[in-house]
Amino acid sequence: MRRNRVASGAVLTFRPEWRAAVLAGAKVTTVRSKRLASVGDEFVVDGARFRVTAVEPITLRDARDKLWRDEGMASPEEFERVWRASHPTRGWRGGDQAWAHRFARQDK
Repeated sequence: MRRNRVASGAVLTFRPEWRAAVLAGAKVTTVRSKRLASVGDEFVVDGARFRVTAVEPITLRDARDKLWRDEGMASPEEFERVWRASHPTRGWRGGDQAWAHRFARQDK
């Protein structure tokens, strides 16, 4: 996984298959198992600058049911499938707390 150049302390990285969705604005949220940024932090994806606009605790179940579109997914089932594939050791536990990081492009 390629790291994005980081500014202001945010450590948000995206797999190659998600970068186009981030750049196009189809993915405006990333749900992670840990808090990786604060509101106002900035990061860069392939030369484009983004700012974190919100960071909120959320259960995986709520993230799947409420944020799948903002995550750039086609369905709640895809969100869960991608989470399981990305977290093979822990797997899917709907009650687990995660962190929703919302962001917006700054240089468009």
